[in-house]
Amino acid sequence: MPALVEEGQRVFRFETFGDEQVWTDKLHLNDVVEKNVDPTTALKVGLKVDADALPAGILDTVDLTSPATTVALLKMNAVIGLQATVDADSHITRLGVTCALCHSTVDNSGMPGIGRRKDGWPNRDLNVGAIIALSPALSADKKAVYGSWGPGKYDPRYNQDGKNTPLALPPAYGLAQVKNETYTGEGPISYWCLCRRDADGRAGQRR
Repeated sequence: MPALVEEGQRVFRFETFGDEQVWTDKLHLNDVVEKNVDPTTALKVGLKVDADALPAGILDTVDLTSPATTVALLKMNAVIGLQATVDADSHITRLGVTCALCHSTVDNSGMPGIGRRKDGWPNRDLNVGAIIALSPALSADKKAVYGSWGPGKYDPRYNQDGKNTPLALPPAYGLAQVKNETYTGEGPISYWCLCRRDADGRAGQRR
């Protein structure tokens, strides 16, 4: 049983299920992150950093306004929910997301947005729409829709039905304290999320 728990934690934190096809091949966010997203910007849109993955004292010396620092953090696997392949020249060649992007947060023990992991808690600071809208592959109309969602929300069916109906990101540790459950014809919305969608926006497998 401990081995199964450990494997489940690894999958939750680090498995992309091949969604790099969306974030890299279709949206080209690997290039955007590498060139334009510094840690200060990343924290402002709700991305979280795992303090336990950082070398001691690094926050006192690192430049949080440089995109190169973001690349270095990704290389250390410190940005929660993001998996990046970084080559020898510090170029991000592949970028994908995991369940932890939306369903983990931190305790802010290092600074706001940086701390120890809290797996399963919804990241209500995460502005998924603003992140997607950074893509150069999207039309202005779609960027406006994504930009309207705000922090802590995501529309898992927008690419299917064209309706702009963002929903609050749910916890992944269970629904015992969730009084109202929103669902689609495919099942409860709390068991679906953006990281299991293919390049056409179709939903992936149930969690």
